Amino acid sequence: MFKNFVSLFGCFIASSNLWAHSLETESRFGENHYSQAIYYSGKSQVDDLSQWLWNIDFQFARTTVTDDAVFTKKIIDRTFTGTFGFGYDSIWSGGVSFDFSRTPEEKLTNLGPLFYMGRKFDWKSLRLKASGGFESYTQDVESQPRRRSITLRRSFKFLQTSLGFFASLDPAEWLNISAGYIQYFYSRDIATLVNNLDSKRVIAQTTSGLSSTLSNFAKNSISTTFNFYPYDIWELAMGGVLSRLESEARWVKILQISTRYELFKAWSLGVGYERSFNGSSLDPDQNLYSAQIGFRF
Repeated sequence: MFKNFVSLFGCFIASSNLWAHSLETESRFGENHYSQAIYYSGKSQVDDLSQWLWNIDFQFARTTVTDDAVFTKKIIDRTFTGTFGFGYDSIWSGGVSFDFSRTPEEKLTNLGPLFYMGRKFDWKSLRLKASGGFESYTQDVESQPRRRSITLRRSFKFLQTSLGFFASLDPAEWLNISAGYIQYFYSRDIATLVNNLDSKRVIAQTTSGLSSTLSNFAKNSISTTFNFYPYDIWELAMGGVLSRLESEARWVKILQISTRYELFKAWSLGVGYERSFNGSSLDPDQNLYSAQIGFRF
């Protein structure tokens, strides 16, 4: 085992002349929502089938809602998120990512690791992957009074555990189909935290990109995406997410559409649209638009 690790590490160092990097910035905006993200990813080719992968992401999000108690008052939350990931991709693949998120106005912090392992098959480029992670949430209200009232006298903590299964295949050269299922488990009743948030919209910024329009913690989630490639430089993606909420007896349906076009081989431009159907008069449906600019070097 140790010799194999040394061999892989040696390949990683020796292949430093086969590095590739990409940098992308994404803006998302909609009613009462704005976010700006920077994504960096890199890879180092080991051989024709194997490569090392890593990524570093940063995101700032700003959400605004009307206070239910004082309808003329606006509640503004700012969420700062950072993610780092590292993995190895070959016939067998595996890796880990770690994220940290902080919303000062809500005194809410969450952090934790996510592990994954996958297997690649020759039949239609089939890929299977399993993931598991832990996310610790803490709302610290002892440091200073909250904006609305001190309804929670002590810090509230809970652990979110996730277990996911994913599959991807290429039935044709111009089509890729992927699907996934994630089950979430909670160490205690999260209704206490949800009820003590000034704005439930902040939950969407702490759920690792599941959706920017989600307004509660999910119990489970099913996703499907179709990626079309009419030309080598053009990609069109259509997908959906179906999530059952943990503390409410309702489902949230999310539709996502995006397209990306490559320019001058190194540059890319993209736009996207997301629509959520929340199934509640207290949680209106949301529209979200996005724009991306990417550069490979």
